[in-house]
Order: sequence, then C-alpha cells, then structure tokens
Amino acid sequence: MAPAEAKVLNLSDRSPVEDLSRTVHTAPMKLFRRPWVKWTLLAVVIGFLAIQLVPARVSNPSTRDEPTWDSPRTRQLAVAA
Repeated sequence: MAPAEAKVLNLSDRSPVEDLSRTVHTAPMKLFRRPWVKWTLLAVVIGFLAIQLVPARVSNPSTRDEPTWDSPRTRQLAVAA
C-alpha cells in the first residue's frame, strides 16, 4: 500500500486577511437585513427627535435680596467685578 498523502483543500483564492476584511465590512449590513433591527433603530431615532421638541421648564427667578457677605471687602470685590 502506498503511504497516505495529505490533501490540501483550496477553499478560496483569497488570503485570510481579505476574508476577514470582507467579514468586517459586511457584518453591519447583515444586521440591517433583520426587520426588527430596522424598526427598533427607527423608533429610537424618532423618539430622540420627539424629545427634542419637548421644552425643558427651568425656572431661574431673579434675585431680589443681596446675599450675606462675610466681610465688606468681599462685597466691594463682587460689586467691582
């Protein structure tokens, strides 16, 4: 009997680096082929835009009373500024 020869399977003419770059670039596109991902992403974007239309109510009343100063010099510095 002849000794068994090792067979090398050539699955692709591309190098492993090319295969990896192809996988990396096409992986996000495969994700968007699923309908629930598209609808979820669309809902998040619409929700974010809707939040921008709601006004934030911030009350910042004007001050009427002067604060209590720890020394007259501190008041002079604040007034001069």
